[in-house]
Amino acid sequence: MISAAQIQKIVDPRVVPTPEQVKIIEAPLEPLLVVAGAGSGKTETMSMRVLWVVANHHDITPSSVLGLTFTRKAAGELGDRLRGRLRVLADEFGTDVGDEDEPVSLTYNSFAQRIVAEHGLAIGVDPDFRLLSQAESVQIMTDIMENWPEPLSESLSIGSAVDAALSLAGQMADHGLNLDETHLMLDELSQELSQAGTGNAAARGAQETNAVRLALLDPIRVFHERKRDMGVLDFSDQLTLAHRIVSESASVCEQLRREHRVVLLDEFQDTSVIQMELLSTVFRDHPVTAVGDPNQAIYGWRGASASSLEKFLSCFRSDGADTGAHVLPLSKAWRNDRKILVAANAVASPLRSEGSVADSPVLVARSSASPGTVDIAYPVTMDEQLDRIVDFVHAQRRPVGGKYPSVAVLCRRRQDFAPIDRALRDKGIPTQVVGLGGLLQQPVVSDLRAALILANDPTDSPWLARLLANLDLGVADYAALGAWSRELAQSQGRDRHDSILIDAVDEPPHPEWTSRHSQLRLSAEGRERIRLLGSRLRSVRHGVGRSLVDQVERAMSIMGIRDDAIADPLSTGGSAALDAFVDVAVQFHATMPQATLSAFLTWLDMAEQEERGLDFPIEEPDPHAVQIMTIHASKGLEWDAVVVAMLSESTFPNYRTKVVSWNEELSSRPGWVTGLPGELPHPIRRDYDDLPDFFPVYSGEKKPSTEFKNWLDADYGLRLAQHHEREERRLAYVALTRAKHAELLVGSWVGTGARVCGPSRYLMNARNSLASTIDTALDAGDGELAVSPLAQVVDHATVALTHARAANAKGENIEEHSIEGAAEEAEALLTDTLRAVLVVAPTTRDRLTEDRCTLNEAIASEPDPETVADLRVREASENFPVNPGPSRQRIVETAERVGAEIREMRTDADVFTLLRDMGDDPAVRDVTALLEEERLRQERRVLVIEQDALPATSVSSLLEDPEAFAREIRRPIPTKPSEYSELGTILHAWIERQLHRGAGEPSEEPIESEDSLDDDQRCRLDILKDHFRELAFTQRDCVGIEEPFSVNIGGISVRGRIDAVFREKDGRFRVVDWKSGRPIGEHSSASVLRYYVTQLRLYRKAWADRMGIEESTVEAEVVFLSSKSCFSLSDVEKRAGISPDEDLSQLVTAAFEGRNTHESP
Repeated sequence: MISAAQIQKIVDPRVVPTPEQVKIIEAPLEPLLVVAGAGSGKTETMSMRVLWVVANHHDITPSSVLGLTFTRKAAGELGDRLRGRLRVLADEFGTDVGDEDEPVSLTYNSFAQRIVAEHGLAIGVDPDFRLLSQAESVQIMTDIMENWPEPLSESLSIGSAVDAALSLAGQMADHGLNLDETHLMLDELSQELSQAGTGNAAARGAQETNAVRLALLDPIRVFHERKRDMGVLDFSDQLTLAHRIVSESASVCEQLRREHRVVLLDEFQDTSVIQMELLSTVFRDHPVTAVGDPNQAIYGWRGASASSLEKFLSCFRSDGADTGAHVLPLSKAWRNDRKILVAANAVASPLRSEGSVADSPVLVARSSASPGTVDIAYPVTMDEQLDRIVDFVHAQRRPVGGKYPSVAVLCRRRQDFAPIDRALRDKGIPTQVVGLGGLLQQPVVSDLRAALILANDPTDSPWLARLLANLDLGVADYAALGAWSRELAQSQGRDRHDSILIDAVDEPPHPEWTSRHSQLRLSAEGRERIRLLGSRLRSVRHGVGRSLVDQVERAMSIMGIRDDAIADPLSTGGSAALDAFVDVAVQFHATMPQATLSAFLTWLDMAEQEERGLDFPIEEPDPHAVQIMTIHASKGLEWDAVVVAMLSESTFPNYRTKVVSWNEELSSRPGWVTGLPGELPHPIRRDYDDLPDFFPVYSGEKKPSTEFKNWLDADYGLRLAQHHEREERRLAYVALTRAKHAELLVGSWVGTGARVCGPSRYLMNARNSLASTIDTALDAGDGELAVSPLAQVVDHATVALTHARAANAKGENIEEHSIEGAAEEAEALLTDTLRAVLVVAPTTRDRLTEDRCTLNEAIASEPDPETVADLRVREASENFPVNPGPSRQRIVETAERVGAEIREMRTDADVFTLLRDMGDDPAVRDVTALLEEERLRQERRVLVIEQDALPATSVSSLLEDPEAFAREIRRPIPTKPSEYSELGTILHAWIERQLHRGAGEPSEEPIESEDSLDDDQRCRLDILKDHFRELAFTQRDCVGIEEPFSVNIGGISVRGRIDAVFREKDGRFRVVDWKSGRPIGEHSSASVLRYYVTQLRLYRKAWADRMGIEESTVEAEVVFLSSKSCFSLSDVEKRAGISPDEDLSQLVTAAFEGRNTHESP
């Protein structure tokens, strides 16, 4: 047998596996549960286990290893790790690992998809089914709800009903429940709830909510019928059908077990009941290693079972064994410095009493870990909190070796992004709000979304209020508008309290109008601004019925949002955010050509709530910016420094009930009982045994409704609150383990809400644990610790090493790793003790004392009511009227200066004479040129073509003939796609799959079908595929596939995609452009050659900018698969006679500046 230590020496001799890792790597081939703490090296350990299995079990090939995880990115990373390590091992033993003999790495959904695709005929499912996207699901359900014959509930809007129905349908699938079973159990629950009567709001609310759930089952049934008629499946269907297939067919299970001899299940704490049953049915008593961390189980709200890890062994082992060698920990933290671990372990401590099988280990620092820093701050005001965040980020972003450390700010709620983003940007610190939810928080996108929402539902007044706030009206104008709205309602026969604000904006009063009751009236300027807003909103509404993308772009234009973003003098990313939002609409429309605005807006609402499942790549992470994101989105990521912000009770942990102190239990919460109808009641869930029991108690001493409410408030609601707090605590643990070296935990007594809230229990847990650690060190300052424990550690290490060497000499099955493991353990113990000795040295005592005082002063005293009232008054006066932001301040200041200059200018002199007298200054020359250009413009009728963005494929056209390019922009002439174009599209999709093949999963997105090709085209495609295989690109180190980019060339934003990027053995990058057409040669015209030169230069620059490296370190080539010909950029430049020194930016600028105007016909 080859030991884990020997394999590690082959793969990377600098690393020695820990004793914990060795036990896992060399564990017997049977069901094994690995409980891995955050940052404990689980992926590395799992890849080493695969190497050990393949090296020692010759009947197990790499291709028979299956790895499952949740996201395609994680599956790809796991696949890359496994392939890379296997190739190193294969080289050592003189063997080869080909494409057909690589491990399979899939998402859990992809595994279910494969089962249904390959075996669906056995249960009557067409194997050629199409996967339904989230966008299509929303559109179908929206159509159903909009045409439903009667309202399902007075409290549910169409969007809310769609969200609730899809959520309930998904949860039913997660728990393996069909419609009839769910209806029966919900009906039984209704009967049980009816015993409470209707004497109070709690009893009525519980019954009404459950009645809505029952009513939602009918639209859900229609939704399933629509899917069957369309021949499509969604992700939930895949899991349900895959489970049915393996449950009914033992032969399918046996085939899957033969194909996958060894199975790795990653992030197992996030699996649902149906996923657990699917996998345990197939792989019971099979070599399955499940890896997870109960402390990071943060997706219970989206279907993850509360008991996945606890029940793993009982589900996967027939003997039911659940202790000892079948459950192994990974506790050494390779990511975090020591103080960060102190804080994280303190927060996680109450969670460790939850499980009997899968207890998350206490994280232990690596021997080389630095102390690190954890700053705690809880000032009085929000402004003070933001100042602390800015100061911390500024201090952490000092470049080291020319590179900025990575920094992130994590929030429990998206609504906290905006003030943090604004505070950092105001200080010149670049930021990036990550994800679709972050995109929706961008001000320009919120304005555009508001206009679209009002076009779809004019009565949605909160969104109208946002647009009104942008008008800079005075208080009197707002009051007058409200008065006019009430008068309009009365004049139309409605109650004055039933007024609709949009009516007042649509139809502002005449200039002489005065309110009958309050004598309020609109100012002339205020009335004009309101009139313009109303006119614009009416124009946007008139576009309803057009295509979705057309409506989005039209609204952006009509509302002037794009113009405002372009005019922003500080370029705060508004244009990029709008482009990204349009891209989202394009992708939504692409999956559902008949998509409606209503469905799109509903989908956006759902996307804002979700962290996983609606995964749109808005933009690549910017390594130079501070990333702002939710804690959910941060899972699996790491940074050098992290801020966990808004750590106040009621914000984090997040609850809406009475605010309590950090050391008190949360107030009772009704949860699912009277909550959202889209939530499956706990008694119906298949993991109910691990949730609070629901047994209302009626003694008969009081009215049933009163007893129900009392039981809900004092018993069940408290247990639900405790359950919710544990979920929040796990989220806090995730947040506190993201930082490598520095962390700031911060909040404030006074936040954005009306309530005064004390510090979060998680902030206080961390603060108290850090203080206790310092106190322990200071208490041991008499020198005793420097002798006794040190001697004990030396003795322990000596004995351990002696025993290990003796046993090894006798051949008692203790291998080299035992000695090395003991040595490493002794080294860690020695290092920890030596650190303890050092921290009590006199030179260090002062620093520790200072740190202790800082922690004592970290929590400001709670402000008294009078102080809070003063703060609220000051806040109100500062917030209204809204202070202009940096961009508007710059515009106002510039306008004032220009106005002053204009007022002082002479009006009786020739402007060109005045400019000549100012001398030969560059600014004077620029102004003279602009004035001359304006004079010429007025002398002849011209059409100006302005372009601030181009697709990459258009740049060569611009350089070749700017005038023809301008005409094409003005009047684009449709052209029929060539056969090469169609063939190229299909070929690119096929190549993308081959390059992704290392990840082992079929694409979950639809690609172009080959069915549209004729016989000749099919034959040609087969030849192209063969040539691609012969070129062996899949054997190379591919680091990028279909990489989107946006680069600035001569002031023009050029967007496109790089087909593929490879890393050469010398570390250099090579960008590749696939071509299916005729290769270049002697016949190639100059324009064709220039086209390829331009494309390759663009791709080279884009990748160099992305990686922050010089263009000269990036190679570029075009590959013609029709002839297996590869031409480098330098080759094509030589053929075209183009100097490598020609600057692309200058060429583009010259093309625009020299010939950017054309006479109108």
